[in-house]
Amino acid sequence: MGWDADAVYGGRPFDYVDPEQDPSAARAFYAASDEAVALAGGVDSFLVHGGLDVSSCVEVLARLSGETNRQAVWDVERTRELNNSIQWPDLTTLPETEHWHVASARAFLRVCAEQGYGIQFDP
Repeated sequence: MGWDADAVYGGRPFDYVDPEQDPSAARAFYAASDEAVALAGGVDSFLVHGGLDVSSCVEVLARLSGETNRQAVWDVERTRELNNSIQWPDLTTLPETEHWHVASARAFLRVCAEQGYGIQFDP
């Protein structure tokens, strides 16, 4: 339990992306999960399911995007805009225990932007 973020089709609330039913989403999220592990040594395990389930990963995404609404829904345009504008920290400047939080948030946002998904935050 905690603060979650989920990929949603077209930025429509509660129209969740389901990688088990969408092979394109499954490939994208599995690849992103593997990349995060390779980069940071760990990943939010929910990334393969199309979301972030670890509150600290969601908090990284919210903080870097300036999001303060814990129930926000981002449309595809907003997701793509943030993917292009967020200045991600250099992992080498962070404690090693935070690397996978940042890598997971970044990978999640990138996949959502590239695949044309919105993001829904759930407290």
